[in-house]
Amino acid sequence: MWNNAGTGAYSAYANVTLNPSDGVSSLSVSDGNGLSKSIGDLNDTETATVPFDVTTSSTELNLSGSGAGSVDVALRVKERSQTDDPAVSVNGNTTSYSGTLSEGSTASLSANDSWIVSGENIINVSVGDGSLSADAPAPSVELNISHDAADKQIVDYEGTKWTESYNVSKTFASDRSSASLTIPFANDIVEIETLETRTNGSSWSSVPTNDYTLNNTELTVHLGAVNGGDEVDVRTTGQQVLSVNSSITVLEPTPPGDRLDTKVRVEEWNEDSSISVGRTQDAGRIHYTYNESWDGANEHVEITADGTQQLYLPGANTLSDFRVRTVPVRVNARSGEVEISMQDPSTTEPSFYVTPGATQNDDVEYTLLTAADGEEYILRSETNNVVHDSGEANSPVTLVDDDSEELLVIEQDSTTASEDDGPSAVGLGPAQIDTDTPLNSVPVILLVGAAILVGLVVIYRRLGWSIRDAAGPIPVDPVFGLAAGLIAFVVIDYVGGGVLTGALATNITQIGSGISQIVPLLGIGGAALLGYWLYQNYILGDSGGGSGGDSSRTIIIRDGEGNQ
Repeated sequence: MWNNAGTGAYSAYANVTLNPSDGVSSLSVSDGNGLSKSIGDLNDTETATVPFDVTTSSTELNLSGSGAGSVDVALRVKERSQTDDPAVSVNGNTTSYSGTLSEGSTASLSANDSWIVSGENIINVSVGDGSLSADAPAPSVELNISHDAADKQIVDYEGTKWTESYNVSKTFASDRSSASLTIPFANDIVEIETLETRTNGSSWSSVPTNDYTLNNTELTVHLGAVNGGDEVDVRTTGQQVLSVNSSITVLEPTPPGDRLDTKVRVEEWNEDSSISVGRTQDAGRIHYTYNESWDGANEHVEITADGTQQLYLPGANTLSDFRVRTVPVRVNARSGEVEISMQDPSTTEPSFYVTPGATQNDDVEYTLLTAADGEEYILRSETNNVVHDSGEANSPVTLVDDDSEELLVIEQDSTTASEDDGPSAVGLGPAQIDTDTPLNSVPVILLVGAAILVGLVVIYRRLGWSIRDAAGPIPVDPVFGLAAGLIAFVVIDYVGGGVLTGALATNITQIGSGISQIVPLLGIGGAALLGYWLYQNYILGDSGGGSGGDSSRTIIIRDGEGNQ
């Protein structure tokens, strides 16, 4: 309300327009709190507009001047509010500024990139503490929000026993003058089989060797310059095996965790080619091949003291294929190297040929990984029929021999096998026999041997021949004694599980190397000698072909007491 007498008025916020009815001079306006504004002289009907900035501390609006005229006042007021304690919430995560922002001032608030989600994001802004009156103007603040763009990357992975494959798609958020892409392989990779790239869905192209680096498990591909928004795809396959002077392709890989059984095709092969498997998960196990596409396959591995294992494939050529497996035998050459080829790839009692490398008599450890705890195992030479080492399995069992050329077998010691192991060999020596069939049993062999000896005696007596030969140093007919001795040798060795041939082989290695194989021949020889004796003394004797051409035969008559 204004006082028309010109003594004063009150209003906290004003732009003042004055219309004097008579002239007024030296007119001014003040807010009662030390703020004043000079308007000057006004004539009758003259109008003046004066901006007057008041504050929240202003309590009055006073006009003062001189003259008889009066002044009409029109007041226009604009109310403003300040920005106190502004806060920003992003998807429910809040960051704020403590204090008042003056007009024209700015403040930066920190946030976390994890607050941003794919799709829609909700941002709320708040100022003040909520104490403004209902008729106060709504507070407002200008907000600028920004975030750094991140590269988008998608990775597909496939791992096998011998290979790892990656297919990586990366979208770059900004221009790069020298972009690169790093692929961390899960295992040591010794060779990059394939590496290709493409940009924005174009055709695949091979990456030159000087545009990538491989450091154990980390492959870095140098992509060069890319633009923001470019999508670059990289696909690669790394091998854990190394093709030496050759090239191979894995046709049917083996999943991790399974026993190795991989089909491989030879792309390039030479006489001195090989495949190094020393960096694979099965590096220490004996590798062998089967289902080879070429004739006369005779693969072998060479294992050195530093853990290298080379697989050699004599006879292989370009486009040959084969399958490769392992047996659960870990080989450790303590020095030098050893060559091994599989004879029987059994997972419980494997046999294999051993050949020395450049040096001989190097000690070699053979560890059967599938050995049953608590059971006794032996390392036996099939060639010489001798036991080189033995030991009790304790997850697993390790047996030692040198690298002499021979056929070795790791087997459970039948003399200490538990009773619940199923049918086993019977005997005392290392050359065991199978007694599963009734006709091939100890009682039958004993009966047959006894029947043969009794038959010999009966034939002698019925024909009137004397078993004794008093003229000789041994009072037994030589032919009869030799035949009976051979038959007895065969029977005793069979029943004893090869105890005689085993003893001979142990003490006379060179002679005994083939004894166990010729035992049946000895029995045949004994029967042949017996037949020869019967022919000489019975058939020829009857037909006049006996000694001196005398076809007569002396008949000896004995009384009841055995006297002639």
